[in-house]
Amino acid sequence: MPTQKPPKKAVFAWASSDRGLDFYTVLVYNGGSFQFSSNTIHNSSEVTEMDASTKPILVNRAQAEQVAQIFMRHPHIHGVELFGSVARNGQGHDLDLILVTDVVRGLDFIREVATRLHEIATYNHPWERMGAARDVLGDNFNNLRIEAEDLIGYEYMALDILVFPHDWCERLYQLQKDIPHSDPNFMKNIARDAVKIA
Repeated sequence: MPTQKPPKKAVFAWASSDRGLDFYTVLVYNGGSFQFSSNTIHNSSEVTEMDASTKPILVNRAQAEQVAQIFMRHPHIHGVELFGSVARNGQGHDLDLILVTDVVRGLDFIREVATRLHEIATYNHPWERMGAARDVLGDNFNNLRIEAEDLIGYEYMALDILVFPHDWCERLYQLQKDIPHSDPNFMKNIARDAVKIA
């Protein structure tokens, strides 16, 4: 009797909870190797939908520069800086960007993130930052975000966006305080890695 081959793609998910948010770790088998991804979602009804679309990605520096040019079409974005694994290693599983804007909008973003985090009593998280960026930048930001996600071929949490004023490096202490994170050196690490790409 022949042995049964595993399905070409199988997805397994399990959950844990931290500070009121559910963390779903997804294990994807695609016919030869296993890939992991972790996502944070706000209710368990999103799990089935997320499982169906979860796939591993690898973003490189060239794609980061293309995404930066997409966001530069926004009237209030004056520059884009890259940080995180793509800045350090030339590739990574998500794209970490600082969208540089004017001081008023940059400080509005920081206040918006701080308010959102206070309301849900959790640490700084990409999902909350993306929502704050959308609220503060308005205009065509959401359309540009969708275009950027399409370019890198992934639609869920592939972009980690910060919206800061041009002098953000001079505000690291205040940024760390206003946008709390589980890593006490979160902002210092970002400043160390950040490189201008647009």
